[in-house]
Amino acid sequence: MGDTLSFHKRFWVTELICTILIATTILFKIQGLSLYLALSEVIAIGFFLNRFIYHGIYKRDYKFTQLSNRVFWILFSFGVYFLVLFSIRFMLHLPFMDSIWPIRGLVLGSCVFFIIDEFKPKVNQLLGGIIFLYTVLNIRELIDCLRSSSIRDLLFLGNINIYLYVCIMLITFSIWAIKESVYKRLPSWITPIAYVNVGMSLVFAFLSGGRLGWVVMGAVIVASFLLIFGGKWNSWKRILTFMISCSVVIVIAASVNFMQARPSLYRSFSVIVTRIPGLVKPAPETEEAKVSTADTSDKIREIFWAKAWTLIKENPVLGAGTFAVAYKQAIPSEYITAAQSAEIAKMQRPAHNFILETWMGWGIVGLILYVAGLFSTCYYILKRLVNIPKPLRICCVIPIVATAFLSLLQSFILLSFQATYIMWFCLGFASVADYYYKRGEIKNI
Repeated sequence: MGDTLSFHKRFWVTELICTILIATTILFKIQGLSLYLALSEVIAIGFFLNRFIYHGIYKRDYKFTQLSNRVFWILFSFGVYFLVLFSIRFMLHLPFMDSIWPIRGLVLGSCVFFIIDEFKPKVNQLLGGIIFLYTVLNIRELIDCLRSSSIRDLLFLGNINIYLYVCIMLITFSIWAIKESVYKRLPSWITPIAYVNVGMSLVFAFLSGGRLGWVVMGAVIVASFLLIFGGKWNSWKRILTFMISCSVVIVIAASVNFMQARPSLYRSFSVIVTRIPGLVKPAPETEEAKVSTADTSDKIREIFWAKAWTLIKENPVLGAGTFAVAYKQAIPSEYITAAQSAEIAKMQRPAHNFILETWMGWGIVGLILYVAGLFSTCYYILKRLVNIPKPLRICCVIPIVATAFLSLLQSFILLSFQATYIMWFCLGFASVADYYYKRGEIKNI
């Protein structure tokens, strides 16, 4: 009976984690304040009250593992620094409210790690949860396709780039699930579902016109296949078959101009195709498409970076005290439409670089602490969790590395709750994998 209850507890842990990740899209506005609270935060706050207050302080029956103890004290150190930083800003009458959003994602997102580390669900149960989450995301994006005229207009997670970003972090685990399915440790139907999900992400990446998205996604797919299945011919055959299948779908979509596929593909490959004599650029069908070009995007990003750096130089120690300030600056009219100018004037958006955003929001010390945290996480997984085979350790690190690389041009790693939560998932996944490999339960992980 006890084993049955234990199994169900571990199974529902995976469902809770999936719920938390999806609940990042549901926001509640707090009356009287221009402040939004995500449903995932409500769940996370409830978990912290239960674990740390009720079980940790009152009942005193919540015990940290070695890793979770280390994570707790790192977060505690972050908290002390933030309190000191905010106190100084408050006394100097400097802005600080906008800096709270990414702190909320960082601290409350850690509940995903603590849930996994405490209840230790089976690795394959977590993989099954990933496939479930991935499938839900793709179904939701397909539904949005029926209501939008362009892939770039899909807004389920905020915008299409956040969707692609999250998918890049799910790809490695999905390919890991394929291997477990091939070796009969997961149901055989997992394999086709995983392939379809990864394939849909790659197709969406190409059709969205995002250049860095499909480049990084393709690299993650190839690296994951080679690490998980080895570098033999069978692995390359899987990669080639998969890529050719996706290419056929992309060509068909472009031939019928599905959701403005042609202008988007031109945007992705403009650096190459503009050098081919006689190749005519497809005419954009909407005003939005006219300004959504690779060249325009690059020039606008340069403006934001320059303004962010100017703000940092004014106060490099404490930072600007706010996030997303660069995006509120004026943009030359030749780069955007009047409608976009009005939208930018009333909305805050990131400066498209997590280094600049962190420095602006948390000052130089906060930047050092944050970057050191990312590096130490990767180092700990690679060097300390030695019970996991090295290729699988690298697979746990790939999503974090890809996240940081992408966030040099987009600030998702810092400002997106979904990205922050999934990074905590990577650490928790590595923790339980190490636990089961250490116990020798390789055949039933």
